[in-house]
Amino acid sequence: MKQRIMVYINKLEAYKTAIKNLHWSSNNMSEHKLLDDIASSLSDFQDELAESAQGIYGKIKINELRPRKYTITNSKKMINDLLSDTKMFLGSTKSKEMVGIKSIVEAFIGELNQFSYLMDFCLKEDIKRKLANSGMIKEGKININENELRQVVRKAINNVIINNKTRL
Repeated sequence: MKQRIMVYINKLEAYKTAIKNLHWSSNNMSEHKLLDDIASSLSDFQDELAESAQGIYGKIKINELRPRKYTITNSKKMINDLLSDTKMFLGSTKSKEMVGIKSIVEAFIGELNQFSYLMDFCLKEDIKRKLANSGMIKEGKININENELRQVVRKAINNVIINNKTRL
């Protein structure tokens, strides 16, 4: 069981780096600040998980923390991947000795669900802001010509295709 926990803790370390990369390259202040909140929450969770595991299995050895590789595509996908990995790890916490760890993981899943909702909110606000700044929204109505609409649809389709390819 200690091995599974270390694999997961190493994945969390990779996610921390990914979040910082996303944070520094974010396109709007709301996403930038939300990524700070996610980074803080993840760091606290990883620390609590590691310390609880050490109470059960003994001390983590020096150099046992080795981040796994994680390739970033976007903030929303990163949260979904982290949520998926965390749920998978939760499935391995069924033994009686893992009761405390299981509750820590369940609480973090709740936070990730909240972050997922807030990230959707940030991204929708960013799209509205970009449309308003481009002059496409006037008096609360979208003012867009046919070519601009085609570009928006093409970008949306490409994003869906890219996100689906990364899931496979």
